[in-house]
Amino acid sequence: MGFDPESQPAVASPMFRQFFASQQRPPAVERTDKLGAPFWLREAVERDADLLVELKRRILAETDYLLQGLADFDADPAAERDVIRRFQDSSDSRLVIAERLVAGHRAAIGLVTIVAGAFQRNRHVGQLGMGVVRSEWGRGVGAALLDDALCWGGDHATLRKISLQVYASNARAIGLYAGRGFTEEGRLREEARRDDDRFDDLIVMGRFVVRDP
Repeated sequence: MGFDPESQPAVASPMFRQFFASQQRPPAVERTDKLGAPFWLREAVERDADLLVELKRRILAETDYLLQGLADFDADPAAERDVIRRFQDSSDSRLVIAERLVAGHRAAIGLVTIVAGAFQRNRHVGQLGMGVVRSEWGRGVGAALLDDALCWGGDHATLRKISLQVYASNARAIGLYAGRGFTEEGRLREEARRDDDRFDDLIVMGRFVVRDP
C-alpha cells in the first residue's frame, strides 16, 4: 500500500450504494467530515460532464487562489467529457469527485486530479490540482481528497513524486500540504495576479511517494 491516512474510508452505506447503483455510477467510498456529516469520493465518468462543469464554475467564482479564473473557463460539457475521457484512458492520471447527498440528490463539493508528466523523463512526477467549494472549507473535504490522491500515488507503479503549486498567501492550503509531508522546493516571485490586481508568489511544493518496503 501507499499513503495510509489516519482515518480509513469506510464502506459506503447501503442507501448510498443503492442510489449510486441506480445511477450507474462507479463505486464510492464514504468519509465523515469534521461536523460528523458523511460525504463520498469516487472517480469521475463521462456522464459527470455537466456536474463537473457546474462544480468548476462554482469553485472558480468563489476563489482567486487558482491560476485559472472564471473568465478563462470553457463551460462546454462536450469539452469536459473529452477531459474526463482522457483521465479514464490514462493509467497515469486520476480525477476524483467529492459529493454529498442533499435532499436525495447528488451535490458535488470538490475534486482532485493527478496528472503524470507527458514525457519519458518526467513521467515519474504527478502534478496535483485540487478545488473545494467555499461552504466546505475547513470541514476536512480537501484533506480527504488529498489523502485519496496520495494513496493512489503510493500504489502507482511508476510515480515517484507528487508536485504542486500554491499561492504564498493561501496559508490554509499550505498548512494542509505541509501536514501531509509536502515541503517547499522553490518560489516563483509575483507569478500570479489576484482579482484585486495584487501580485502573489507561487510556492512549489513536493512530496516523494511513500511505499511499504
